[in-house]
Amino acid sequence: MGTTERQQQSSAAGSGRRICFVLDSAYLAFTGDSMIGGAEVQIRTLGERLITLGHEVWVASGQPFEHPRIGSLTTDRLWNALRTLRPDLVVATVAMRTSVKAAFFCRLLGLDFIYRLATTKESRYRLGTVSGGGPLSRLAVYLMLHYLTPRIWCQHEIQQRNFERRGLGHKTFVAVNLVPDRRLPTGDGDRDTVLWIGRYDANKQPLHFVELARHLPGRRCLMICPGVGDELRAAAAEIENLHIIDYVPPEELAPHYARARVLVSTSVVEGSPNTFIEAACQGTPIFATELDPGGYFERWSHGQVIADRKRLTTEIETLFDDETHFAELSAKARRYFEEIHELERNFDHLRRSLGL
Repeated sequence: MGTTERQQQSSAAGSGRRICFVLDSAYLAFTGDSMIGGAEVQIRTLGERLITLGHEVWVASGQPFEHPRIGSLTTDRLWNALRTLRPDLVVATVAMRTSVKAAFFCRLLGLDFIYRLATTKESRYRLGTVSGGGPLSRLAVYLMLHYLTPRIWCQHEIQQRNFERRGLGHKTFVAVNLVPDRRLPTGDGDRDTVLWIGRYDANKQPLHFVELARHLPGRRCLMICPGVGDELRAAAAEIENLHIIDYVPPEELAPHYARARVLVSTSVVEGSPNTFIEAACQGTPIFATELDPGGYFERWSHGQVIADRKRLTTEIETLFDDETHFAELSAKARRYFEEIHELERNFDHLRRSLGL
């Protein structure tokens, strides 16, 4: 469906608003690509729910895609698309050139613009990479957030506090990720797996999990790693208890979480990972080597940060050997999910935060 035809349908519909999401990789959420990430999933989830309320949703991404009710634009023609479409709200995410351009174009066109943080590092004007980005890139993020962005969408309070210290607290609001409740029956499955989920990406440090699996020879270790590379496969081939699956669609991950005794994260860059929320939904404790996004482990005690590999190995073995300890952490994980991630409540809060 073309832009003009969809605009005419929206005008006939009446009260709905026109929203445009901007992310170069957003098309991955609509094409079934295995490299889909959390930001892409959130755009599709939110977009499809907004449609049910009568809003018109467009997504500008690096490649066109097909969807029966969401319009597709391409970011290489972003100026023309925004000038023609004139959305009531533009939401961009991931601190890269496209988001900066979207903010600048919205300022020139007088369009309402919101920037959604992709990682906590961005709240410190660092990019979502191990290095934090070069000085010019960091300056561009600073200028975008200070001078081109009326409102900043934070995923948790730590991000918001970082902006408050930089004098931008008045621009921010907090809205957690929208994650469907796919809980399976308590106790379903053997809970015999040490699970790792993430794209094959340097920021995720997948080889760290390979080494962990080497030190857990008596435990089934599973990696769900889209885009898995030859280096990882070669390293994993030497470890009999390590299994690798290239891709599982997001809506089919629940049984893997439900079978896991623990989810392990080795990532060095995150915002509020969907994997942490989905694991908690199934009552699966979480051990991370680097990050406690949002400080939720400290507040809810359903996980912890363990940088030392020897201690991490010991803690994982304890989860297998001590059923009472596992049950306590599992219950805390479920309680965290129930208290923080009730879908309808969070969607209603986000809708109002977006002014929709």
